[in-house]
Amino acid sequence: MAEIEYKRKDRIIEAVAYLNYITIDCPMKKVFDYMTTPAYWPVYHPISEAADPDPDPDYWLKVDFWPERFPIPHPNKDTDINTPLMKNDIVLETVSVGPLTQKVHWIGLESNGESHFSMLGRSDELGGVVSYIEYILKPNKDDGNKTDIKREVIYSEKAFLMKLLGLFWMNKFLSKYWKEALTNLKKILEEEHRKNGL
Repeated sequence: MAEIEYKRKDRIIEAVAYLNYITIDCPMKKVFDYMTTPAYWPVYHPISEAADPDPDPDYWLKVDFWPERFPIPHPNKDTDINTPLMKNDIVLETVSVGPLTQKVHWIGLESNGESHFSMLGRSDELGGVVSYIEYILKPNKDDGNKTDIKREVIYSEKAFLMKLLGLFWMNKFLSKYWKEALTNLKKILEEEHRKNGL
């Protein structure tokens, strides 16, 4: 699996970003639906403990940050965590990174239901850390039944605690877990794909 780490300051947030590429031997639609369904996040992501409907549906209407390129949100109070996350769907995820456990509010930003998905997250426990995740999928050029995934994960450094913990913490924990999540996703979907003969 390829990974690129770099600094980023542009249309989303000023942050450290990680870019990963992986190929999964499974049809694109199945990959997309599985990885964007919140109920599956704790299954394949090592830091995700739970994904639940957000008990504060107006959370994103009260925050002091919103990326300019996206329209003002209209949070979906009827989000179903057992279906793929769509634009304006909201989820409250419980995550544990090293010694820290936190709640992350997520809202869907973009989704075409097949090949492109992005979401924005914010955690009050870490002083307002803002995160952005984007997935771009496409059929593998050598085998159309396989799926190539490009994933970008961005974390803001503006929050005080993130500055205090610094890049050492980011590199030691987050990079490791993001790569592990994709490895787990690949293993789960390929095993199911082989078993079902799809």
